[in-house]
Amino acid sequence: MCLPSVRVITWNIHGAKKSSSVWDFLTDLQPDIALLQEVGGSPEHFTKEFDGLCRPAIFKSGKPQRFSTGVFIKEKILEEITLSSSHEWINRELDFFRGNLVSCRVRPIAD
Repeated sequence: MCLPSVRVITWNIHGAKKSSSVWDFLTDLQPDIALLQEVGGSPEHFTKEFDGLCRPAIFKSGKPQRFSTGVFIKEKILEEITLSSSHEWINRELDFFRGNLVSCRVRPIAD
């Protein structure tokens, strides 16, 4: 069985808002999955093409930041996944920085 190749991009877009040209650049790159940090807002033309899951990033103080962490995919996000560990200290960190780590289950990329 031959698995399809997948184009994955990870990028800190430094608070890019809906009007930023970064969204046109990302659209032109045509990633299968884009893992983005510091998302200020995504435009409708991008979210029509990519299913997305964004959560507000969290300051060390525990307060939400003005931007989000997001997963965008050409296929479909099926559900958000809650990360957990058998180590309590890891669970505390995961809870405290919950918006900085976004995880989900997705529909496999079509051939």
